[in-house]
Amino acid sequence: MRLKKKQPILALVMLFTCYAFAETRQLPRKDNDKETISPPSLPVRVFERNYHGFQLFRIPTLIKSANGTLLVFAEARKLSSNGDRGDIDLVLRRSADGGKTWGDMITIWNDGENTCGNPVPVLDRKSGKIHLLATWNNRRVYHITSVDNGFTWTAPVEITPAVKPTEWGFYGTGPVHGIQITAGPYKNRLVIPTYANVPVNSVTKHHSFSVYSDDGGKTWSFGNLSPQDNVGECTVVELTDGRLMLNMRSKLPHRTLAFSDDGGISWNNGRLDSNLIDPLCQASLLRGEGTASNILFFSNPASSKRENLTIRMSTDQGLTWPKKHQVYAGPSAYSDMVVMDHRTIGVVFESGINSPHGHILFTTLPVSCIK
Repeated sequence: MRLKKKQPILALVMLFTCYAFAETRQLPRKDNDKETISPPSLPVRVFERNYHGFQLFRIPTLIKSANGTLLVFAEARKLSSNGDRGDIDLVLRRSADGGKTWGDMITIWNDGENTCGNPVPVLDRKSGKIHLLATWNNRRVYHITSVDNGFTWTAPVEITPAVKPTEWGFYGTGPVHGIQITAGPYKNRLVIPTYANVPVNSVTKHHSFSVYSDDGGKTWSFGNLSPQDNVGECTVVELTDGRLMLNMRSKLPHRTLAFSDDGGISWNNGRLDSNLIDPLCQASLLRGEGTASNILFFSNPASSKRENLTIRMSTDQGLTWPKKHQVYAGPSAYSDMVVMDHRTIGVVFESGINSPHGHILFTTLPVSCIK
């Protein structure tokens, strides 16, 4: 199915690279579309309303497979509102050319009128297998895998008993990419940022934590809760000193942090990061690779409301975030990032004109433009 060509959007100006531009592109491209896209590039629509009959697409996450294919996961919602419950399928689109064009939609998980969502993908660099953790009706946890760079997927396998005590309520994986630890005593551990509603003395608390696997996804365990409550959707990154940093959505107007010295089993030194303003929204952390491994990137709507999708950069392991670049000036919400190469990162994000949930865009950003 091809998306219909639409008139250029003139009402909204989006900022990208080192100049401003108007968004006029959608995907898939027509066969006679001769425009060449190379970084810096215009954003491309990966999902939009009514594509394949779904009223809304939300919750994008992003990884790169072992052969370099880009994978954007999303929730395909048969809903008339932005509700997080109901008939929701877990879907995917793939790009083999760095995000210029995208293949047709692949349905990973469809369970009738149930909710299949909160995707958290992670690549196992040892095996090349992609692991995907997701939730069913915001209560139960499932594991799905692909061994062919995201083209086909196994049937979901429930792992709830291993990662969720029976007395817990709402449970959400991510939603954002997971990580594989690269060095130290926990090398190759797969780590999935997670959050849940936890009863404590008859009072419901909201905590973040991690789910992890040390055997290539055969078995899964969960770590201790974050030292802070009133936190939720979270993203995790490995620091150069071997610690993990958990960055959490909270009810404060800024992001909340915690750190782990044992590969995500326990969390400590919780604090507020007053440098990272947040409108109570999901966000994404990313670590550079190779010669840029000391660089961290952070994406979120940098505002008191869901607008101004911005990428910040830190060269001191997240202590400060002095450099930033505005990716999208208008309404915007959830996002995720991937390293394209040592000079470029890829970004997928929710955006729109009157609502931050109009469509899901992908674009590439030269690191040199984050100033």
